[in-house]
Amino acid sequence: MSKPFWSAATKLDQKDITNDQRVIITYDRHDTKDGIPFTWEVIEGLGAAGSLYKDLAYGGKDEAEERLNYLRGERGKEKGEKDGKYRKRETRLGDIVHSGPVYVGKPELGWPDTEPFPIETDLKYSDFRKKHAKDQSDNAREAMVYVGANDGMLHGFDADTGQEKLAYIPGALYSETETAGLHYLTDQKYNHRYYVDMTPSVADAYIKTENESNAARSWATLLVGSLGGDGRGIFSLDVTDPGDFSEDKAEDIVLWEFTSEDDPDLGYTYSKPSIVLTNAKSGSNNRWAVIFGNGYKGSDTAQLFILFIEEGLDGVWSYEKHDYIKLDTGIGSSGNRNGLSSVSVVDTNGDWVADRVYAGDLQGNMWVFDISGENFKNWGSAYKSGSDPQPLFTGNRDQPITTAPVIIDHPTVAPADGNTPNLMVYFGTGQYLTSDDIVNIDMQSYYGVWDRNKGVLKRDNLQSQTLKKDVPGNGEKFRLLTTHSVEYEGVDDDKMEYGWRIDLENDGAGEKGERVVVNSVVRGNNIYFNTLTPSLDTCKAGGDSRKMVVDSANGGEPKKPAFDYNNDGVVDAEDVVQVGGESYGNQSAYKKEEGIVSGSSFRWGSEYTGSSTKNKPLPRTVETLPRGNQGRISWEQLFDF
Repeated sequence: MSKPFWSAATKLDQKDITNDQRVIITYDRHDTKDGIPFTWEVIEGLGAAGSLYKDLAYGGKDEAEERLNYLRGERGKEKGEKDGKYRKRETRLGDIVHSGPVYVGKPELGWPDTEPFPIETDLKYSDFRKKHAKDQSDNAREAMVYVGANDGMLHGFDADTGQEKLAYIPGALYSETETAGLHYLTDQKYNHRYYVDMTPSVADAYIKTENESNAARSWATLLVGSLGGDGRGIFSLDVTDPGDFSEDKAEDIVLWEFTSEDDPDLGYTYSKPSIVLTNAKSGSNNRWAVIFGNGYKGSDTAQLFILFIEEGLDGVWSYEKHDYIKLDTGIGSSGNRNGLSSVSVVDTNGDWVADRVYAGDLQGNMWVFDISGENFKNWGSAYKSGSDPQPLFTGNRDQPITTAPVIIDHPTVAPADGNTPNLMVYFGTGQYLTSDDIVNIDMQSYYGVWDRNKGVLKRDNLQSQTLKKDVPGNGEKFRLLTTHSVEYEGVDDDKMEYGWRIDLENDGAGEKGERVVVNSVVRGNNIYFNTLTPSLDTCKAGGDSRKMVVDSANGGEPKKPAFDYNNDGVVDAEDVVQVGGESYGNQSAYKKEEGIVSGSSFRWGSEYTGSSTKNKPLPRTVETLPRGNQGRISWEQLFDF
């Protein structure tokens, strides 16, 4: 095993926080409504009525300052020390579970120097990129890695050294409940729970970053994070210049928070936000927005939230004044609560402005929202029955969609004239959020659905692909799928097919409880996705996974080998599945023995996938593709490596 270049936990434990204090900031929701230093002097000065003070002082006001010092990293009062009374920590850095690291180097997005983006000299995005490029020594931007942790902080680490440069504690975490809030992190009876447990989104946007009527707009790098399963809130930070991070700049770094106190329809924020430019206007300028699903256990129905970024700078979110909008699907009830999952935002006409939003819900529906018009009051579901929103696709009610769909142009059908969409939408079903999910064995599926201006599609509108029969070993170590054609064109309307499906437990050859709970990836002509089958023993964590690849057009096995079946280090014609000297087809899946796997990332001819039983990505040789666009057209915030 190769040696890590650096360990953030080790670096943080080695830091002399007495002489080299950490930069930790937080958000004051009720008084200043702005970012503040996470220091005793500031928090005490706000008064004992403040929600943060009450959290830290849970059980007695004399505890507040000591708890704050503990959270800042002081270890002298941990259990086992002379004056120990707080929980013993293995390290100052909390565990990182569901939050993936996000690397942010020099600006690398493709925003054009054409309207509606700024076109004036020194205001263009190309000027912003040049200013912070690595070869511009005076303004070179330090590369950073941002990740959420269950110590209650979003951390920013120097990508070269691993040193922490910033930590942010969301105000949405404050609580006076016994087993929640910051005080619970110090409790010796602490039982693990999640705090800042979602992967942040990062993108450059042309906005105001100050709450002044005459404030000028400028390019800024925004980070938007959420709490995941432990909270109902998201937050936004200005991370344009890591060299300027300090507690004195807390007001400048923290832009806003949006929580269930602002709108009770916001649920637990499992939905990863997208940062996009919209067609809505603010004066003569297009409005930048953060878009996300309402999550789970908020409203009864699935809803799409769209927050206009500049409207939260004053610390107040008004639905009546259209600081943000909600697009309600109307699907869900108090007896069968629903929620909208992570979104994919699509620019359909190539102008870099958001036009359509795709997201699934907990009741097996895939929704499309049309946000292409300048008047946001006309935004809503792309498909309707009268005035009632209708989904693009509705599957089985017991097939929740908890991942973001992947969207590409249809791989084989030419676009129609006019504004008719011609997009393929790929997503799997399944949930792995609660203890009840572990033992759920409802059949789940993977879908490729054609958005061709026809809504309310059903499973019967899709061609089914299944495991090939009579192939020795099929379904055990590998999978071979059928390759039935999909009748997209040239047939009567009643015979038209609008995509394909794979039932993960078909003909009894799949595994009970198998599901898809991590996002898919498009590479060339194929879709890669990973499945999870939890252990049915609720007393034991874990399970196993399969890594799958299917043809994007029909959902069948790839047209040529995509995995290195014979393990010779290359993917070529020799990787057709061979059993007993006979060739059977191209491998669509192989089973991982290492445990539960996360989503996959690809670099050249290797696939990297984290595992529950290993501390490093697990590489596997896959088909090598040339550089360039590999099919996906939905928003994807990527930064230079």
